[in-house]
Amino acid sequence: LLRSLTGGEVAVESLRQLDSDDLVERGANCVCMYRWLYLPERVRRHDSRERNRAWYKLAAIVAAGALAEDSFSRIHGHPQFATLADLAGPDPVAQNLLLVGEWFRILDRIRGRWPGARHLVDFGVATDLADRPPDSAAERLFAELATGAGGAAATRLADLVRPCRNV
Repeated sequence: LLRSLTGGEVAVESLRQLDSDDLVERGANCVCMYRWLYLPERVRRHDSRERNRAWYKLAAIVAAGALAEDSFSRIHGHPQFATLADLAGPDPVAQNLLLVGEWFRILDRIRGRWPGARHLVDFGVATDLADRPPDSAAERLFAELATGAGGAAATRLADLVRPCRNV
């Protein structure tokens, strides 16, 4: 699936190979870096095997979307960009805005590029929002953008972010 969506090799490895304490603390359940996708060996997030399998497919599709759009995953771990602050500067507001805008851009492009994945993306967004309701301004803004339920400010931001490209 990853190869067909990205047009290249993407290795899928166990999430256990990474520093799991840090990942657990951050609530990460998949990591995509350059040409690697790290996933847990088993997913028991949902009650049904079908929904857990859908989550695995979603992780692959989102990783492929991030790679296809030349997002952070392409440069993650590069010596010049060791942290988000290296891209956005030290201001947490700028960092949050960059993350929110970039992840909206990726999900929006996935929905447009691979229309068959729209249902999976919507499933993932709805599941994440139900499991962890947004409690910060950045999380609320992302929820508004990702669900299309935002007000005028979120709509304006979406219109500004959509045509952006990483170079």
